[in-house]
Amino acid sequence: MFKVKEFKVIKTNSSKNHNLNTKVVHASITHSPNDDRILYREALSLKKRYKNITIIGVGEEVGTSYYKGIKLITIIKDNVIKMSRSIKNVIKSEAPNILHIHDPFILRMSNKFRKSGVKTIYDVHEDHYLCFKLFSKRNKIIKNIFGLILKFTENYYSRKVDAVITVTPDLYKNFLKINGNTYEVQNYPNEDVFDEVKNDKLIDKIKKFKGNDLLMIYVGQISIKRNLELGIFTTKILRERGYKIKFLVIGSGEFDDISFYNIFSDSYKEFFKIMPAIPHHEVHQVLKNSDIGWAILPYTDNFLFAFPNKIFEYMSVGIPFIASELYYVKEIVAKTSSGIIVDELNTNDIVNKLGKYLDNDNKLQKLGKNGEKNFELKYNWIDQESVLFDIYDLME
Repeated sequence: MFKVKEFKVIKTNSSKNHNLNTKVVHASITHSPNDDRILYREALSLKKRYKNITIIGVGEEVGTSYYKGIKLITIIKDNVIKMSRSIKNVIKSEAPNILHIHDPFILRMSNKFRKSGVKTIYDVHEDHYLCFKLFSKRNKIIKNIFGLILKFTENYYSRKVDAVITVTPDLYKNFLKINGNTYEVQNYPNEDVFDEVKNDKLIDKIKKFKGNDLLMIYVGQISIKRNLELGIFTTKILRERGYKIKFLVIGSGEFDDISFYNIFSDSYKEFFKIMPAIPHHEVHQVLKNSDIGWAILPYTDNFLFAFPNKIFEYMSVGIPFIASELYYVKEIVAKTSSGIIVDELNTNDIVNKLGKYLDNDNKLQKLGKNGEKNFELKYNWIDQESVLFDIYDLME
């Protein structure tokens, strides 16, 4: 049995006076400036301590904007070499005291900034080697070669940063062997952004689609690699068995992935719908108007030891979720009784187990209430914020 690791406690001086003028820069060429973890968790928390927070990320258009006093700089999405050059120049112009890097492709440049006196943090969102192998469209040989180069580079330069932050117990264990200043900061939801902005038009649109049926929902990246068609077929079979249920997917993705699912949306429009991505601060209100969360991920190497953010978001609004047999997800469900665990490879198992709960509304609601209670007790951002603050204490 795999155990969920308790958080590493860092002993720091909680009464320490923080330099409000410390300039913090978060940088990534794989995430947008409004990435959920970077902006809505880490940067918002750090803004409580520092006046000058900047996030540099990628997008379709160059621009600068502000969110609650946090500066958001977007550089154009391009090839890795061009983006690396662009982001390096922007980082220089921002002149940070603390540089918080969020992907391995620009990790090397952090060492140059460190030599000039900048404190550096590497934030590992996922196993980049496994993700590269899964999502890259290159042939297998090229993927393996570039994947190994990426892994070597990441390991080498991770030794040189002042601290490493990881999001899962397995990543924590792996990077602790490389850098002794490795810590774990989970991606639990931040209540500070719940229901921040009301979007009545969006909610009305969702309610119109839902009607009097139960609504199963997925909010996140739309990708064929995430097996969302399984949710469509599950919904179709359940409806054929007489259950009143619909499936709503909200998110963004590559053109080919969106086109693939639009075919299903056209064919099954009476019970399946795709909607464009929404700002993170609107996710909570959308989930509150749903009944079941979809979290069935495939048994690929990069997901097996994952902590899907979605299950914690579902718990935060008190709706049950259905998830595949991923190691840590199984353990969380065993401890909290907040979701339904199924075999991702067995459609009958998914349909039958979900059907049993649909037959008993009290059991379904109990799962949701259990999730909400456990979110309030443990799976929220408050403790993670404290660990983040402790790490930054070490940087000052």
